[in-house]
Amino acid sequence: MSVRRAFLSSLVVVVAGSVLTGVTAPAGADVDPVVLQGALDLPAGVTATVTGSAAVATQAFNDFPSRGSQYLLLSTGNVSQVLLASPLAIDDPATVGDERDPDPDALSTDRGADGVPDMTRLSLSVDPSTNAGCLYIDFAMATDETVRPAVTGTVSDRISVTRRADTEEPAAEYAMNAGRGYFQQEGWPSQPRPYSVNDVDYWQEPGSRSDVLGGQLETPRLERWTRLNHVTTRDTVRVPLNFSNGAEIIDFDVADAPNDAGEIDTAAFVDNVRLSANCSNGTAAQPSQPYGDGSIEGERRVGYPLSYDPFPATAAIERYDAADNGWTYPGKVTPVDLRFRWYRTKQICPTGGYYSGDMNNWTPIPDADRQSYVPTNLDYKRCLIVMVSGVVDGRPTGTFPNTLEAGTAPEKWYVTLPIDNGVFQDGSTPTVNHDGSPKVGETITASPVRTRPLQESWTYQWYANGSTIAGATSSSLVLAAAQRSKVITVRTTAHRSAFDTRTWTSAETPAVLGDVMESTGSPSIVPQEDGEAPSVGDELTAEAGPGWPANTAFTYQWKRAGTSIAGADQPIYKTVTGDAGKLLTVTVTGSKPGFDPVFATSPAVTVNGAFMDGALPTITGKVKVGEILTGAAAGWLPSYSTLTYAWYTGDTLLKTGSSRTFTITSALVGRSIQLRVTGAKSGYASRTRVSTPTSAVARGTLVPATPRISGTLRVGQTLRAVTGLWRPSGVTYKYQWRVGTTMLSGTTRTSIKLGSSARGKRVTLWITGSKSGYTTVKKSVISGTVR
Repeated sequence: MSVRRAFLSSLVVVVAGSVLTGVTAPAGADVDPVVLQGALDLPAGVTATVTGSAAVATQAFNDFPSRGSQYLLLSTGNVSQVLLASPLAIDDPATVGDERDPDPDALSTDRGADGVPDMTRLSLSVDPSTNAGCLYIDFAMATDETVRPAVTGTVSDRISVTRRADTEEPAAEYAMNAGRGYFQQEGWPSQPRPYSVNDVDYWQEPGSRSDVLGGQLETPRLERWTRLNHVTTRDTVRVPLNFSNGAEIIDFDVADAPNDAGEIDTAAFVDNVRLSANCSNGTAAQPSQPYGDGSIEGERRVGYPLSYDPFPATAAIERYDAADNGWTYPGKVTPVDLRFRWYRTKQICPTGGYYSGDMNNWTPIPDADRQSYVPTNLDYKRCLIVMVSGVVDGRPTGTFPNTLEAGTAPEKWYVTLPIDNGVFQDGSTPTVNHDGSPKVGETITASPVRTRPLQESWTYQWYANGSTIAGATSSSLVLAAAQRSKVITVRTTAHRSAFDTRTWTSAETPAVLGDVMESTGSPSIVPQEDGEAPSVGDELTAEAGPGWPANTAFTYQWKRAGTSIAGADQPIYKTVTGDAGKLLTVTVTGSKPGFDPVFATSPAVTVNGAFMDGALPTITGKVKVGEILTGAAAGWLPSYSTLTYAWYTGDTLLKTGSSRTFTITSALVGRSIQLRVTGAKSGYASRTRVSTPTSAVARGTLVPATPRISGTLRVGQTLRAVTGLWRPSGVTYKYQWRVGTTMLSGTTRTSIKLGSSARGKRVTLWITGSKSGYTTVKKSVISGTVR
């Protein structure tokens, strides 16, 4: 056993600011289940036990905790040595010789018997009552084993996640690193690899300036909170669940290499254990504008960080796991977690970019799986691309750009120009900040929008009605009398070393206001002589009203429902058919030399229209899911009225428009439907008539196909279920097999392998089809005799 330096006297640390709050379990013992419950955010129906060395941590590190304020640490050595009380001062001579110095031997231990590799196991038990189909676990791996040069396939420290119910040897492994990609790209399939140190090609060194914060040159993304030399990016393991034999037990193992006798330690960061209905279903998570919405930010030069910005419309570069990172999916509930793979061209990149969709022209960059990447001398004159994958529980990953997609255009790639030069690829118009109504004497400021890549400085020039304002070259402008009644713009020019300048012009401000009149009148519409509301054809008269300053001149504008009426700019207005049922107002503008115009609007009057009528609408058609109902509305007067059909269940609007038909959906089972028909015609008051409710919606009828059994009826062969084409689409199938008189377990098996016991027997297959809102249908088929 190696001698280790003492760092923390105990894991039972309760002082403020401590990073470890749990208790290490000795070999063969368990950590308190209550502690595990909080650390792992275990959902109901999931319990956990630990055998080995484990503790609860609160220190933010490597994107942990991924949920809540704590997470679980597992270690093959003494877990108290994994995280430090404070980060190491990288490149600080004062730490040399200090116990905080990252001594590569400080973590070498052997907790087990001499010559026996160390292992710590987290076991998660999932109760069948959860009805879950998949278990998700966020994790990352850390090691002080040498990761370069890696020898793929050579035994090394590892993380393994398996189902205890798997009896095949070896058991299926679910802890797999995505390798160089998440999707198969043209000419280059992805290569998932085990979480073994010698198999993983993507590692980060805490404190390294080659792994930086987005947009920053010198600030490492990971402070040196650990003595472990290398960590992986946070990943998520998906484990399918099958409760046919009762509760599922998932083992999460952290183990030393079988041949190093426990002399080199490995750790795992584990958090956010959660359940889902399935491990992969539905449509891929995609950005709302999957092409052209994201961008690579940063100067295209060696030593300058590049960062993927998922949402360039905002000033900040959103984190890959931010809720507002610009990526979405149908029915979005949880954020889309982004994963990254950076590549460089194999040859010097032609001027103007390199957009080949054949991945054989690209080389994966080792350790480049973060949102940011700092080009090295190996990238000189090369172009870079980042593959971004959106990861969501229960859905396949969606990767952009997808080089298998036909017609992928060059501008739709997240690609850099050659790394020896850079230009401002994009930007936007600056914003002029004011109180909404700029006024003489007010100071307004310009806020330019960040460029892509980020600029170093801005210069400014202000304009009034398009003419240069002499001396106005700062980010702010004090509005002078000369700018009254004029619109203001600003041109902002971005500057950065080795970049061409680029200029953007803001939108125009409202016209600059001058002095304000000391009082305002109250205009009105003169009532009708008979005291009744006006009707179509009546003349209305506007009065400016009292309260205006002396020498005020007036103009008029009549408005219908708030919208100006073309040509109605005199004090007298004669109502027309289009005014029926509408609110009429008149806006009076008072003008006086040296003052800004003042607008005042009269109270509204309603113009009466003619009466219209129609019979109660009727509904025909079968009242069941999938059927089409047809509405009819007869007897509307006057002729040629415009009818709008609105379908309701209760007070909930289902559909509205000119269509008389409505297709019943599964959500309406057990509910009645009504049709509301509204008639409208110019010069008439609109009216709505309501039909009698239908009977309650019945379930729809599935139209099944005849199932069949595919395969050779011979022992050792595999038989497969063929459902055929059921209608409508979207049917969910369950399968039940019987060999002779023996029923086989499970309802999701689409195939079986014939054993020797099947000889001489016939195979029966039942296929049950179900769909929301439809009556479940069960079909069967019987095979011939197995030979």
